[in-house]
Amino acid sequence: MAHVCLLGLGYIGLPTAAMLSMHGHRVTGVDVRPGIVEDLKQGKVHIKEPDLTAVVRDALRTGNLTLSHTPVAADVFLTCVQTPHDDEHADLSYLRKATESILPVLKSGDLVIVESTVPPGTTANVVRTLLETSGLRAPQDFQLAYCPERVMPGRVLREIVENARVIGGIDPASAERAKELYSSFVRGEIFTTNCTTAEFVKIVENAYRDLNIAFANELARMAERLRVDVWQAIALANHHPRVRILRPGPGVGRRQADPHRDDERQRRRLVFGRRTVRRLQTIRDRPRNGPRGFRGIPRNQARRFTFLTFHTLTTGSSPRK
Repeated sequence: MAHVCLLGLGYIGLPTAAMLSMHGHRVTGVDVRPGIVEDLKQGKVHIKEPDLTAVVRDALRTGNLTLSHTPVAADVFLTCVQTPHDDEHADLSYLRKATESILPVLKSGDLVIVESTVPPGTTANVVRTLLETSGLRAPQDFQLAYCPERVMPGRVLREIVENARVIGGIDPASAERAKELYSSFVRGEIFTTNCTTAEFVKIVENAYRDLNIAFANELARMAERLRVDVWQAIALANHHPRVRILRPGPGVGRRQADPHRDDERQRRRLVFGRRTVRRLQTIRDRPRNGPRGFRGIPRNQARRFTFLTFHTLTTGSSPRK
């Protein structure tokens, strides 16, 4: 079994550390936030998640899970730090600091895995570049992979085991080694690819839910004006074999909530949902085999629409002109 140094004992990191520990791995959990390590050593879990406290305490009791403020030498380094974003860019400062913190203990033969949600290309360019300042090179000296989380709050311990996973490696050997680690506790199917594709898959998954929840919220607004029961309407529509409408809700499941900021972002997403529906209707109504690209849409407009879709869904705002 491997010795894993896991950086970031938050909503994803702590359950992952506990699960690895309970499946025989020796795990050193690292967190720089004041009080987190001390509280966990006393069995005080700062995350409200069903059964997590019991699992963490069991992992600590076995001795497989230990805690530290700084990284230690290990076989695998697993980064689960936050990557918040403003209206324009993802903030990679936490990921950069976590990556830099393992440089003093990184050695030949190690595996580094990133789980944080990041823009495509981050693992291969940003993380790899920082790690190679150690004098080691990937994949010749150390291996590098990306494996995004796919869990829902309230069901983390169940889904971290049962859900399928996508692992991208800097090379096939890196992906396979990371797959071997996750296979020790994941029962869902594990797919391997390259780092950038795995990062893109995570963005696609988030964007899909964001867009479809925005659409469901628009249906709720329309149904209220028409005095229609939106729940019944959606349930009936979903009997169509090719329709799967999600349920309306107050947001898209972001865990770190700034109420004022979230309200504004939700408003933007709802506005974007209306614009998206109109644009999709335009595409639907144009000829399928037009001379100027997809369904008569000029290629440059199609590319621009795709860019606007992903930018708005992943940042909560439209790009500046």
